[in-house]
Amino acid sequence: MKKRGARKGVRTPHYPEEIKIQAKELYLRGWNTGEIARMVKEWTGRGATPRLIGLWIEQRGWDKERAAFLESFSKKLTTKTETQMLERAEEQLDAYKQMISMGLKAIKDKSVTVDKASEIVDLIDKGIRGERQVSAGLVSWKYIEKVVSIISEEIEDDEIKKRIASRLQKATVELLHA
Repeated sequence: MKKRGARKGVRTPHYPEEIKIQAKELYLRGWNTGEIARMVKEWTGRGATPRLIGLWIEQRGWDKERAAFLESFSKKLTTKTETQMLERAEEQLDAYKQMISMGLKAIKDKSVTVDKASEIVDLIDKGIRGERQVSAGLVSWKYIEKVVSIISEEIEDDEIKKRIASRLQKATVELLHA
């Protein structure tokens, strides 16, 4: 019985280079071989299979390019997300510092009543607690970054890395907009 599948030296049906380039772009964006095969079939009207796409990936070294692309994308996303989080943290810290400053200025006012003093102390306390929460959040963010870095170094399967990166990206976006 003849073995099925592409082997070295066995020719596959010819597809225009432009189709292969488009397939590669989909692969680099994270599409799987089945999805790419369906698109190639749609573009050409010919029955492309996931096995054929896998052959292109293997022969043309798309895996290496994909890994480099995902790493580059991950770094850009991390930098952008980190910048957004730091900007948001700075805004929050500024607001809490303003609360503390307003409270301290009000305490220096000699005409403050006991009732007003209680409100001022609450304002200062909220400012201090808020600063602590923001600082703790930044420490947590640095810890998460370190964990992600370790996971990325230890996991070799690009598909798993891609799924983890996608889930972390969604979680981060949710946190940013919370």
